[in-house]
Amino acid sequence: MLFRSILLLDVLMPNKNGIQAAREIRQIAGEDLVPIIFLTSLNEASDLAECLEAGGDDFLTKPYNPIVIKAKILAFSRMRRLHTEIQGQREHLVQEQIAAKSIFDKIAHYGVLNSPNIRCLISPKAIFNGDVVLAARHPNGDLLVLLGDFTGHGLPAAIGALPLAEVFHGMVSKGFALEDVLREVNAKLKSILPSGAKEPSFFEQVFEVAKLIPKGRVTSYGAIAHFLGTKMSARMVGWAMNAAHSIPAIPAHRVVNRKGLLSGKMHFATPTRMEELLAKEKVKVIDDQVVDFEKKFWDPAVELS
Repeated sequence: MLFRSILLLDVLMPNKNGIQAAREIRQIAGEDLVPIIFLTSLNEASDLAECLEAGGDDFLTKPYNPIVIKAKILAFSRMRRLHTEIQGQREHLVQEQIAAKSIFDKIAHYGVLNSPNIRCLISPKAIFNGDVVLAARHPNGDLLVLLGDFTGHGLPAAIGALPLAEVFHGMVSKGFALEDVLREVNAKLKSILPSGAKEPSFFEQVFEVAKLIPKGRVTSYGAIAHFLGTKMSARMVGWAMNAAHSIPAIPAHRVVNRKGLLSGKMHFATPTRMEELLAKEKVKVIDDQVVDFEKKFWDPAVELS
C-alpha cells in the first residue's frame, strides 16, 4: 500500500533521516508516483534544495499550518489519480500496439523471408517503425527483395508500408518486371503521402492527358494509367472519365477499353452519345467496337515522350 500513499517526512528523524529515506523510497517506487512532502524545521535554502534533490515534491517549514497541509495533500491526491489514469491508458495503448504490430508485421515483413538464403534481423527502437523488408518469388523463379525505411518514427512512419507491401506482392506474383513494380510503388506512395506542396489529384492528371488526345484518335484507360506511372490503375482512369462527361473540355468519348470497346457508353447522356461523338470525328464504330482500333490508337507513352 506504500505506493498508494502520500508521504509526510521530517528531515530529522531517529535511526534514518528523511533525506536518506526519500532516496530509498524513490528507488523502490520506480515509475509509481509517491508524493513526498517534507515537514522540517530547517530553513536554509541549501537544506530545502537537498530535500527536493533527494526526491521530495514539496516542503513546509515548521511551524506549519494544518489548512495548508490539507490543501497540499488534496492537490497531490489529484495528481496521483491523474498519474494512475495515465499509466492505465498507456498500458492499454501498449497492448493495442502490440496486437496491431503482429498484424502489421504479417503485412510489412512477410513473403518468403524464411527462405534458406535470406537472413534478416529487425530491431526497432519503438513498437512501430518505418522499416520495410519484403521478399517475393517471381513466376520466372527470381527472388525479389525490397528493403525500405520511411522517414520518421512510430506509427506515422510505419503506415506507408501497408500500401507498399500490397503493390509489391501483388505485382510480383503477377509477373510484372522489377522496373514496373518500382514505378508503381513510387506512384502509389506519391499519391498517398504528404509532400508539403499541393499536387494535382489523380483525376486531374487523367483529365490533362485526355485533353491531349487528338480528334479522330482514341486511347485506352490502361494506356493513360501506364503513362501516369500507375499501370494497375486503369479502373481509376475509367472512374475519372465517368466523372468527366459533364466537362466539355475533356473528350471522355475518346477513351475506350483495351480492346477498343465503348465500355463507358452508359455513363453518357444517352447510350448512343459516345458513338455519335466519335462518328463526328471520323471514328467508325460497329457493335460498340472501334473499327481499325490499332490504327486509331493513340498511345500517350509514345506520343508524349
